[in-house]
Amino acid sequence: MSYLKTVCGLLALLMTSMAWSADALTPEQKEVKQFIEKMYSYDLDTFEFGEFSKKDGSPFIRNRVPNGGGKYQPQKKCALLSEYFESGIIEKKERRSGLVGCEAPSRYLPAMNLSSYERLDDIQAPDIRTPVVRDNKAMVFVFLGNKTKPHEYASDMRGMIGYLLAKGYEGWRVRLTWLEPERMERGMKGEREELIKISPDNRSKKWDSCVFEMFYSSDGKLSMEDIMKKCK
Repeated sequence: MSYLKTVCGLLALLMTSMAWSADALTPEQKEVKQFIEKMYSYDLDTFEFGEFSKKDGSPFIRNRVPNGGGKYQPQKKCALLSEYFESGIIEKKERRSGLVGCEAPSRYLPAMNLSSYERLDDIQAPDIRTPVVRDNKAMVFVFLGNKTKPHEYASDMRGMIGYLLAKGYEGWRVRLTWLEPERMERGMKGEREELIKISPDNRSKKWDSCVFEMFYSSDGKLSMEDIMKKCK
């Protein structure tokens, strides 16, 4: 019964927080949202592919990569990723003898992971929703794809990435992430069977509350796979 009350309380908190305006955010919610906004301010060339300015080694801001690109600098990429992700989800890989690179969960859907050489359009600014924050744990959803012109974006370039964060002595860091791409599934609409669009925007808020409660109550020790199983 106490668990049910907790989940119901979190559901109310989640739905209320989604209705608040940016001005009504608590200091903690603002902190988390600004953290995610800053993480998304970097271009894929830098954050995902590890390229920095050839001139001064600075990171590239979203859609501000110069012609000719940058220089691959794995140590700088490792340092940048460590400012946003916990070490447990940063994977170190040896590129060649003596050269170690780092990889972390991507901030975009697989079809969107394109370098500046491959992209035909600018990267759309993400839609960062109001975070849910309790003590040193937080959950925030980032929606991707331009909602004002959905016909211009293939379904594999629309969806959501969920983040579960924990705050330590260095500040907020992402501990777990998951993807929810928009997809089409065969189902019943009335008495007819047809393809139905499954959008992350329409998923169960009760499920969201369960995910955050599992994350919080386990002190962030459960894996995303375990959380998904418990919240089925």
